[in-house]
Amino acid sequence: MGKLMAFSNRHPVLVALILLAVSILAGFQLPTVSLDPSLEGLTIENDPQRKVYEETTALFGSDKINIVYVHDRDLFTPEKLGRLESLAIALESIPGVKTVESIFTANNFKKESGMLVSGPLMEWVPESLEEAAQILADGRENPIIEGNLVSGDGRSMAINMYIDEERSDPAFYRKMSQSVSAAIAPLSPHFEKIFQIGTPYLRYRVSEMMIADQKHIIPLSIGVLFAAFIITTFSVAGVALPFLTSAVSILWTLGFMGMVSIPINILTFIVPSLVIVVGSTEDIHLISQYNEGVGETGDRKSAIQWMISRSGTVILVTALTTFLGFLSICVSDITILVQFGVASSFGLFVNPLITCVTAPIYFRLFGTKHEKIGPAEAPVRDAFGPVLGWLIRLLETRKKEMLFGFVAITVLLGGMAYRVRLENDVVSLFRKDSDVVRRVDALGEELPGIQSFFIRISGGHPDIFKEPANLAEIAAVQEFIRKQSDFDKSVSLVDFIALIHREMEGSGAAVALPETRQRVSQYLTFLTDNDISRYVNHDFSEVNILVRHNLNSSFRQKEALERLKTFVQGTLNPHFKAAFVGDAILALNAADAVAGGQAKSIGLLLLIIFIIMSIIFLNAKAGLLALIPNVIPVAINFGIMGLFGIPLNVGTAMVAVIAIGIAVDDTLHFMTRYNHEMHTVKDQNIAMRIVVRSEFRAAFSTSVALSLGFLVLIFSNFMVIVQFGILSAVVMLVAFISDVVVTPILMSNTRLLTLWDMLSLQLKKEVIEQSEFFRDMRVWQIKKVVLLSRVREAGAGEMIYREGNPADSMFLLLDGQVRQYGLQSGTQKEVAHGFYSSGDVFGIMGMLENWDRPDNVRAESDVRYVEISRESLQRLHNLYPHISSKVYRNLARILGGQLTVGQLVLSERGASASFG
Repeated sequence: MGKLMAFSNRHPVLVALILLAVSILAGFQLPTVSLDPSLEGLTIENDPQRKVYEETTALFGSDKINIVYVHDRDLFTPEKLGRLESLAIALESIPGVKTVESIFTANNFKKESGMLVSGPLMEWVPESLEEAAQILADGRENPIIEGNLVSGDGRSMAINMYIDEERSDPAFYRKMSQSVSAAIAPLSPHFEKIFQIGTPYLRYRVSEMMIADQKHIIPLSIGVLFAAFIITTFSVAGVALPFLTSAVSILWTLGFMGMVSIPINILTFIVPSLVIVVGSTEDIHLISQYNEGVGETGDRKSAIQWMISRSGTVILVTALTTFLGFLSICVSDITILVQFGVASSFGLFVNPLITCVTAPIYFRLFGTKHEKIGPAEAPVRDAFGPVLGWLIRLLETRKKEMLFGFVAITVLLGGMAYRVRLENDVVSLFRKDSDVVRRVDALGEELPGIQSFFIRISGGHPDIFKEPANLAEIAAVQEFIRKQSDFDKSVSLVDFIALIHREMEGSGAAVALPETRQRVSQYLTFLTDNDISRYVNHDFSEVNILVRHNLNSSFRQKEALERLKTFVQGTLNPHFKAAFVGDAILALNAADAVAGGQAKSIGLLLLIIFIIMSIIFLNAKAGLLALIPNVIPVAINFGIMGLFGIPLNVGTAMVAVIAIGIAVDDTLHFMTRYNHEMHTVKDQNIAMRIVVRSEFRAAFSTSVALSLGFLVLIFSNFMVIVQFGILSAVVMLVAFISDVVVTPILMSNTRLLTLWDMLSLQLKKEVIEQSEFFRDMRVWQIKKVVLLSRVREAGAGEMIYREGNPADSMFLLLDGQVRQYGLQSGTQKEVAHGFYSSGDVFGIMGMLENWDRPDNVRAESDVRYVEISRESLQRLHNLYPHISSKVYRNLARILGGQLTVGQLVLSERGASASFG
């Protein structure tokens, strides 16, 4: 990224033209971006049961239903029944409606004068209240109608429309829902309640809500981000940068979505907001580095160079981890999550690229310029000063207590994760106060809910379900369903046969079903294909039970289905095959995939971050240390979900991996800055103070901006997005606290190297090959030793150390030559003890023993040397014990060689000789 920013800084006009050209090309793709309100994306595209579902709906008809619900205390009057019959007729003419099921189309069976009479429950509109009351009474006697099309108290009625979807028309459900609304509208003044609810209406409302969300969430995101920038960075000039880069990134992302046919759906519609919110983090870090550069140099051009030199590699890695965080969502089997993962990861891939090439141009034109304010360790003169002072004191004096407190909170909250429930139900997508949920609840209180599934039972032979014994097994299953409070209603071929049998035999019949196959065949002659085609195939080898319910919870659905499946398996003939199929079943299967995908996403991302961090810092320990402050917010996230009953759904499943991908950015900034400062000050506490002071504002700014940006999503019409927003906002703050507390504590007890340190360090060939100190060591091992110590430079004539200086280190000469000498007492004449050149080691005894230097060492030319302290060797031993053993062996070899030389006469005072 540094080279990319440098190129932009050198060629601003060319870069601006390239950005403009790509943006124009992306703009041409915008008309191809489609709006997809369908909910099939909540299922697994390659679910093996999908084929069974498609075969079943082809055989028995669609399970997609739209219901017109009517409620009135005086529903069964001639006037109102007449209006509703006209409505039912009008609904039949709406394109896509395959059949309409209501009291106006349902057949009734009744024995009159010794004869079984079949015909419509309501052949004509009643002319009196008595006739209307008789229709209601007959309906209550019909188990197919009562509790299905008419409520038991006669105050509620359902007109069911079964849908034959036209997949080639993307506006199919919107047109249907609007047509139904238009048909209902004239009747609203005449009934207490009349509305539609079902698949078309749900999809129509999804599209309307997505458009409404876009209209207010994106402006809110921009407003919140603007305010967060002003409050946390105190920079008006820099605030336009993230909006400029976000706008271009969103344009490119939408163009990409159009190009690869990813639609705007219930999840991808928030991608623009995420690009604004998440993408701004790199802008904040660049603004922070630029402002720090201005403070250090007092010059705009120099500040840009400062920003480039200190930000390029870090932004590359942080952008990579964020990109991988969103991309890891794609390991899910759920289509809608895969589409979101691809779209969002693309947006957050191009955003840092656009930011890096735009920032240098922007700061050249609009960057702030003020006087030099001094080094980073100088006291902070703003609102953060007291907070930073308090935090640093705690980090220095209460490390163990703070770390223990964090671990305790994480364990306590994380322990609540076992209470998290899976959720992938369609109705749960919507807010509790939405019109969708209110309508679903109103319907479910009086009549079967909008949720449904089929139990398809295959006997394997023609006419097998004309046998009374086999029909009795179906009846047993339905009786079990009836007794369960989980399900509202079931209908099958058995209900029709049982109704006819009751009428033929009288209400006092000994059995509910006929006892002979001949009698069953006789009863079937009273039924038409329109009556039973949804419940039995043409040769009676398969039957279908339609089950309706109002369980708007995947967890409850799964429990109820497990009980039902167990009963079915223990009741049906073992040669029969039973399949539970339906949209709801496919969604329920996907609920398990949400959990599986979550585990795979988190595991994969943590592994990738561990590998990246281990490579960057050349140590697996660094990879583990980087994971700790980022696992904490994930554990707390699941704990909060369990504590407050927030389910794991397609929205909340994204929080953990996104949190890791984003939060690791601050961790990397802290670790790299700490490593940089350790090269300079060589004191862990001082380095920690500098890091906290210099990185706190940027980390705080990004975390607040992210939290507020995510919190904007609480205004969404979709509950899954609201839950995603709330959890993400909380987790961002937890991750910030974890980074500014846990990361410094972990770093203050270690010393790390970076890959770019190793690559940038240049050593002379003779030092590597001829120095006794580096005998039997490889180049990378040598570099690790050098980088864990302190590299210094001195000009010709400068003193390396003087006689009497406190000693706790030794020296390895990398370039140049030094002279070691003593001073003759009295005359102070220099007495040469030796000369050292590249690869030589001197001052060994000063490191091994706590004594003052017995002689002097002066640079005879410009020199570069390594100061190796006892602390440096201890860090080397802790991090790389194998290398440490080689160093100590070589050091012993050198020291032994020096001891064979004997003692030197140091001065006329007769002082003891020393080889320090």
